[in-house]
Amino acid sequence: MRIKNWHVIAVLSCILWAVYYPALFAPLCSVDDVRLVNDLLNRPEVGWMDVWFPRSTTYYRPLISGSFILDLLLWHLETPFLHFENILFHWINALLVFVLARLAARKLGIDVMLVPFVAALAFALHPINTEAVIWVAGRADLLACTFILLSLICTIRYLDSANRLWLPALMLVFVTGCLAKETVLFVLPGIGLFSLLLRKQVREVARQRWAAVWPVIICLLGSTGYFLLRSYVLRDRDLGLQHVAYVASGSPDAPSVVATQTFSLSARFVEIAQTALAVAGFYLRKLMQPFPLNFGIVDVPDGYWLVGCLLLIFAFVLILRLTWAGCFFLTAMSLGSIALLVALGDISWTPVAERYMYSPAAMTMIGCTLASAEALQKHGKKGCSAVLRWCLPLLFLVAAAGVLQRGIVWQDNLTLFSDTVAKSPDFALAKSELAIALLQRGHKKDALALLATSDVPDSQPGSLSKALVFVEQGRLGDARTFLLDKLQAENSQAYRTGTLKMLDKILGMLRDKCADLEQAQDYDRERIDYLKQLLHSSGDPFYLYRIGLLQMTLGEYVEARESFSAAHNSLPEDSIYKAPAGKLAEKMRNK
Repeated sequence: MRIKNWHVIAVLSCILWAVYYPALFAPLCSVDDVRLVNDLLNRPEVGWMDVWFPRSTTYYRPLISGSFILDLLLWHLETPFLHFENILFHWINALLVFVLARLAARKLGIDVMLVPFVAALAFALHPINTEAVIWVAGRADLLACTFILLSLICTIRYLDSANRLWLPALMLVFVTGCLAKETVLFVLPGIGLFSLLLRKQVREVARQRWAAVWPVIICLLGSTGYFLLRSYVLRDRDLGLQHVAYVASGSPDAPSVVATQTFSLSARFVEIAQTALAVAGFYLRKLMQPFPLNFGIVDVPDGYWLVGCLLLIFAFVLILRLTWAGCFFLTAMSLGSIALLVALGDISWTPVAERYMYSPAAMTMIGCTLASAEALQKHGKKGCSAVLRWCLPLLFLVAAAGVLQRGIVWQDNLTLFSDTVAKSPDFALAKSELAIALLQRGHKKDALALLATSDVPDSQPGSLSKALVFVEQGRLGDARTFLLDKLQAENSQAYRTGTLKMLDKILGMLRDKCADLEQAQDYDRERIDYLKQLLHSSGDPFYLYRIGLLQMTLGEYVEARESFSAAHNSLPEDSIYKAPAGKLAEKMRNK
């Protein structure tokens, strides 16, 4: 029987959905997932202006924001559906890897069914992809990869046929991908490499000298449009670009460096270069041998900078001897280079993360499969073919087992962060998340002991967990003082929101234990001030309702009526607080 496309796609699909099936039952991860969902659920109303003009000062990803707003409208952000979508995007990407690898295989004259299938299956089962697929917040990496693959498919189809209809398609998918994640910009060198590889063919077909340059020009125009839109929306609050500028300059100071700072600047450059090489070498190892998988990688072992140097030499060799496999390897390096900027700064959960290798893994698997197939075709022996027939299924079984095991680990935050702390014992943020998971399970003693030993940096919201130690010890006054000190510091909006919420909770506890009526009223007035700040930052009318309750307790009936009326008018129709707010407003009118 002749094997057809749908046979291959069906087998690929069954294997992928089977190994990722346990991920459907994973809860929301306490890192980013819970915050993301609660932020959307607590908004009084969600409009498409939130997509194009987000509150973020670091990222501009309207496509991702829009996808989660659709989730809110369609199925109210139900967790299984969120995981289902991520797996769906991974499945689509595996199919696109098959299409892209088949285009390359056809040009090389090798097996156009088996080679693409092996490449797509290797990508689908690569254990390093589990973090991006199972973590709901990893959707940005999944969608970015979708448009990266589509961009390369459009590029190769244009270069193969010189049909100019592929150019507007390339522009569309490239710009749309940029709106999903900035990583898509780094496919541009890969597009240039494929244009260089196929320049002779497209010239002959199109009979134009500069026909091979058009994909690069199209993407440069798309990049310009993206940056103009981003600069207009974020204006002077684009912390993401500021971070890139900081890393590029090697110094947080102004670009001009006086002569006395030359040595320190040189030392800083050497440090950045060595760190970048070490991280690059570590990522190379993770792509080839991803175990052990770890959600919180904070350290790169010594010696990986040598692997990074070898990778750099390998890149030069690939550029000099441009091949199909080499183009995919170089594209993987370009896409992975953005991860080096994260490793050199402090703008993510961890400086090194497996999810950053999602798109590079797609390119690497295609490159490895093409290179192996070419080598077997030219120099292969029957013995080598027999070994591959036995080794490949074994490798796929090991990879599938790794994905299944990881899906089970992610089914419980306690299990996930226990695993993370075991593999990264010095990662304070992971310890803080583990302590929270322990508290939720009722293991107060273990959680408090962990919080007492975790040294979370003050710049991280996780440092607020230290207040829980004071609360559990009954030291509410110390907890309040600790949080007030945090509130005075300049921190992110998310950090400030978390501080205000904890202060409101602790002041409520102090108020309940206070026998002095005057002091209790002072606590209520202080809580009103914090709730007003939360109302201003979030726009959530529920805070108006709570402010009204406290004002009613203080005997400020006029103010309470105004708060209840505003809450009644602003709360959505299905809110359980809407009717009580209206009744209390009428009640306060009679006071």
